[in-house]
Amino acid sequence: MSSRTPNATLAPYSGAVSHYTSSKRRDPVKRLWEEPVTRGLLSRALRYVGPLETTRILDVGSGAGEGVNFLLAMDENQSWHSAEGRYRYCGLDLDESLLDTARVLHRRRPEVSFVHADMREYIPDEPYDLYFSSGVPYSHLTPRELTDVLSRIFTAVRRNRTRSVVVVDVLGRYSIEWADRWDRQRWDYTMSFFQGGRKEEAPTPTVPMTFWDAWGLRRVIDEACAQAGQHYEEVSFHDRSIMVGRHTQTREFNPGIPPYRLLVNRLERGDDTVEPMDLRFPYLPTGTAPDRVLNFFDAFQEQWQALLETDFGRLPDGIAASMLACGLRRLEHSMAPGLGVGHSLTALVHLDGGEPARNTR
Repeated sequence: MSSRTPNATLAPYSGAVSHYTSSKRRDPVKRLWEEPVTRGLLSRALRYVGPLETTRILDVGSGAGEGVNFLLAMDENQSWHSAEGRYRYCGLDLDESLLDTARVLHRRRPEVSFVHADMREYIPDEPYDLYFSSGVPYSHLTPRELTDVLSRIFTAVRRNRTRSVVVVDVLGRYSIEWADRWDRQRWDYTMSFFQGGRKEEAPTPTVPMTFWDAWGLRRVIDEACAQAGQHYEEVSFHDRSIMVGRHTQTREFNPGIPPYRLLVNRLERGDDTVEPMDLRFPYLPTGTAPDRVLNFFDAFQEQWQALLETDFGRLPDGIAASMLACGLRRLEHSMAPGLGVGHSLTALVHLDGGEPARNTR
């Protein structure tokens, strides 16, 4: 399982171990806005593959093994499976330092293993019920590379005749975090949001990344299915972090927007000193996004602004802030259209490898 990739490709993960093990990483936005979306997608995927004696999971681009934590949250909150013996998890990643961290964090779980490999070179031949991903690992790939990797996964599903879900997690093309770059699909992305490390010790990681809307990602999925001779039963798209992506706090790519994540974190903590109008909706360019995207933002902006203007009256300290945070959170979750308008876009691809191949569209 050697990698063709030069060492320079590992540079984006400089400081990643500190980030993924930092207590600061799981801020209120991550716990209340982002993780519930991922858990909901995982629950939907597991319902499709059905109750199994052992659910086999491959986490592609697993990093430090956060997928294990999502599974444990499912066990705790929804009585999915008892943790030990009811699932078998394998994490695959190119970064050995992250894998070493993952092995330490999950060393007491015999059902969890990790393998060092480049997804472009190696997808295991053995059957899996769920091909999971989180943390946008597929955005590291060019469109051609993504097609090839998905084709390899879909071929494995067909060959093993499994009923599987493939979770494709990528960066959203039309996030407010980088509105001035909506006209480009692939550009140099800076991970200046990494937590836990000292900037003077490790330079800010920068790497070319690919940004996706739902239409472009569907075309890649269709092409990969055609190459593999495997149809999908269903494909759905889901946005995460429309207003509170990590780069709304750094403002690395759009310095004109308010620091939404910082302000929302303060609201979630009950900070009544936050001025609601400081969270006003930003100016967005026109002409660089499809009408469907711009129409969504028009409708979303109207609802967002209305919540900011809500008069909560006289309430005990912290209550009004928490109520506003809850309202904004519910709005984002309920209106997310699955177009590629958030920090990340996730596709759920439902495949039945036991069915004969046919046209995907």
